[in-house]
Amino acid sequence: VKWNIALLFATIGTVFYAGYVSFEGNHLLNAIEYTLTLFAILVTHESSHYFTSRRHGLAASLPYFIPAIPPIGTFGAMIRAREPFKDRNQLFDVGFSGPFGGFVVACIATLIGVFTSPIKPIASVSNLSPLPFVPLLMLLVSDVVVKQNQVLILNPVAFAAWVGLIVTFLNALPTAQLDGGHVLRSFVSARVHHTISLITALSLIVLSIFVIPSFLIMGILMLLLSAYGHPGSMDDYTRVSKSRKALLFLWVAMLALSLPI
Repeated sequence: VKWNIALLFATIGTVFYAGYVSFEGNHLLNAIEYTLTLFAILVTHESSHYFTSRRHGLAASLPYFIPAIPPIGTFGAMIRAREPFKDRNQLFDVGFSGPFGGFVVACIATLIGVFTSPIKPIASVSNLSPLPFVPLLMLLVSDVVVKQNQVLILNPVAFAAWVGLIVTFLNALPTAQLDGGHVLRSFVSARVHHTISLITALSLIVLSIFVIPSFLIMGILMLLLSAYGHPGSMDDYTRVSKSRKALLFLWVAMLALSLPI
């Protein structure tokens, strides 16, 4: 618990500092808005994992938040499972709950952030660098308010939503023992999971080489984690319930809307 608390306060500090130095205007207000929004997304994600695990009677650690340097201020958080999953339904629920909870909050933050961010003529902001990519959801919402020859300047809430959507996308990818890997493993065998995990990791590495360089480290990490496979649940024969199969379409939609373009 001491490490959980220490990492939490360290991450609050790094996220607050990132919000303080990354935006123009009232630096203190910017830092508060960015910190509250990003933590709303991350805490919802991790608490969804935690309480879903507890609801199923599974022991799980408290979240370990990971501090980082600006402009984002964090690498997210993780929860450590302390016992194996009993069946595929539990595996699906724990994997699905975190990204979906965080995604819902990120969607709300996207709407609030985009509609409150300043819009300026492109010619007046030539000194600003564009983001390397934009999640599809944010792109669709931005198209509603941004006209031709205009540019949206993300405020702290919108940028936190941008971070939250990217975190959702990476976590939802069907690879290794990430959340998307849990969801995938609840439907397929260990061998199929291993194959899809490797393909996903290699695809992310290729994407980072030609399109999004910042995804390279994550792609390599996914590739390394994929080598360990996924143990699945203790009952690896009983299939996922029909209601959970229906939720798979919601998972695909979430992955698509958070896709960086």
